[in-house]
Amino acid sequence: FGVANAFLDIMDELHSGCQVLVLNFQDVPNMDASAIHSLDRILQRCRDRHITLLCAGIRPQPMKLIENTGLADRLGRARLFETPHDAILAAGALLGAPRTKKGT
Repeated sequence: FGVANAFLDIMDELHSGCQVLVLNFQDVPNMDASAIHSLDRILQRCRDRHITLLCAGIRPQPMKLIENTGLADRLGRARLFETPHDAILAAGALLGAPRTKKGT
């Protein structure tokens, strides 16, 4: 989350038709309060732009922090996925894409 500010700057620059953003947390073993703050800012930026934010692969320590700070409720628990694959399938469903078998 050290690059969150750069990511937010890039989001400001983009003028695309992005409707869904999937963040993959599989390689994030730990988070702290500054990471929660950054994630809150990303969530707000997505809301401002009518982009649905989906989070996937959240490991135990970050999930505990996300839940304890209320971020899980602000994100919407239905937008938290066990695997990136599940989040991508959900993103496809939100966009009206047909479902495919896992691995295809």
